[in-house]
Amino acid sequence: MGDERDSPKARLRRALDARREALAASEVARASYAVCDRVAALPEFRQATVVVLYAARPAEVDPRRLETIDVGGPRKTFFYPRVEGDRLTFRQAIFDQLARGRYGIHEPSADRPALAATVEGGIVVVPGLGFDRAGARLGTGKGYYDRTLPGLGGFRRIGLAMDAMVVDAIPTDPWDVPMHVVATERDLLVAADVGGSSAGDLSWR
Repeated sequence: MGDERDSPKARLRRALDARREALAASEVARASYAVCDRVAALPEFRQATVVVLYAARPAEVDPRRLETIDVGGPRKTFFYPRVEGDRLTFRQAIFDQLARGRYGIHEPSADRPALAATVEGGIVVVPGLGFDRAGARLGTGKGYYDRTLPGLGGFRRIGLAMDAMVVDAIPTDPWDVPMHVVATERDLLVAADVGGSSAGDLSWR
């Protein structure tokens, strides 16, 4: 095997990092607003009672607006990820209740209620460095989401990205968890052949 630093994923990660660094904060803010509106328009979001969000890093699409958009339907309970060991635990909170944690990312405290493994039918909104139209996701390389998302097999996975961060194809490994939908400021990309936790199951249409 070659040096991991020269793998297709590593090369693409460097290229997308550079692309993201060139984005203006105002451009990211405008895109975040539009992306949230697209997600909020989904019937699956309107009907969900449990929504998992994330605290955005600089230059990431910020999903915070989804806490406040009134879409009707049932009342929603929001959860955010917290790094615990080598996985994420999703704990009930809104953004204003988060504090800076590991890696400098805002996260809920350890005493907040954790999302039960038996909960189904929710929405999990997922960050990523890049996505493709087939639903593949490229993260930062730490693997937290890929290790954790299979435990939310009954949830619909929605990747958020600026249109500039969607590429033709993301190199994938067997453990990579694909998205059902990728939402950008310009489009909703519905992935084919994506089911509970891996490609090849029933698609979400």
